[in-house]
Amino acid sequence: MAMVGVDGLVEALAQPFLLAKVDQHAAAVRQSITAAGKPIDSISLAGYARSVIAVHQRHGRPLPTPDSVDWSDADWTVLRLVSVCSLADAADAF
Repeated sequence: MAMVGVDGLVEALAQPFLLAKVDQHAAAVRQSITAAGKPIDSISLAGYARSVIAVHQRHGRPLPTPDSVDWSDADWTVLRLVSVCSLADAADAF
């Protein structure tokens, strides 16, 4: 949440196109977790986020920070992480 979640959710609430992208990614995350037979809870969401970050790092890319993100053109990793935060917020997983 601290990495990009708070800023991403604030930006998404202010920019409808970004909120739509986050919602699409959240649907994909939800589908992936439920297809694995897991509940949408803090443990599953944290594991999913760790996997996204691990893949990002394996490709040698720096982790995003709020000041490094261009919210008008956020990349897949950022959108995925913000969507995980959105799902966690909706599930009161914090």
